[in-house]
Amino acid sequence: MKRFSRLSLGFLIAGLVFLLWKTQMEGSAEPVLLTGLLCLVIGAIFSLLAMAKKEKGKTKFTAIASFFAVTFMITWFEPFEIIRLMTWLKHFS
Repeated sequence: MKRFSRLSLGFLIAGLVFLLWKTQMEGSAEPVLLTGLLCLVIGAIFSLLAMAKKEKGKTKFTAIASFFAVTFMITWFEPFEIIRLMTWLKHFS
């Protein structure tokens, strides 16, 4: 595993931890959801960088695959979470 593959895996794990933490919280926790999604996006970007650098190993594919799988599961099981997050961001700024 090279540098970008490790970073993508690290951000993937951090994003999943934040998203799991959000499911355990009661009420709305938009900052935690936003942090988890940002970590997943950063992990996917590092995964794409690892693919562009042609690093050895298959770890670079796990972050990008899990990014799409997790965002699909969020929109499938909790479709209004994304809308609530966008509304929160609109009112926050």
